[in-house]
Amino acid sequence: LEFRRVLFRSECSISESYEKITSSKGWRLWAPTEHTVSGSRWNIKEIEYYSSTDCTDKIPNSLGTAFDSGNAGGGWTATQAFGGSWTWGGRRDGNDLFYIGMNYLSEVQLKCVKFFNAAWNDRGASEIRIQA
Repeated sequence: LEFRRVLFRSECSISESYEKITSSKGWRLWAPTEHTVSGSRWNIKEIEYYSSTDCTDKIPNSLGTAFDSGNAGGGWTATQAFGGSWTWGGRRDGNDLFYIGMNYLSEVQLKCVKFFNAAWNDRGASEIRIQA
């Protein structure tokens, strides 16, 4: 996998340029509104981060704090996508961007990401970026 290093700012834009990185204190899945099916929702059932390229060494969710661009409130927070019992009910921020991720106290190496869109066909993303 190749990852993009960006500052955690919401005003990021789509770019084909990137810097190859191996570790960071924060990682997120990012998509602009035009890469979501509905344009107003992105629902994710589960996100898993791994420190191995074969996706066998899972990074424990207890090591970080989940964050997002916005959510439907209640039980739809970012924490739900990182081992919660429900689903992240993602909402775009003021710049029409969606993101969800995890911040850590120290750097972690991320080499594999698995994520599962929720079962609703109209609430997925067609293209995402992984950002550090």
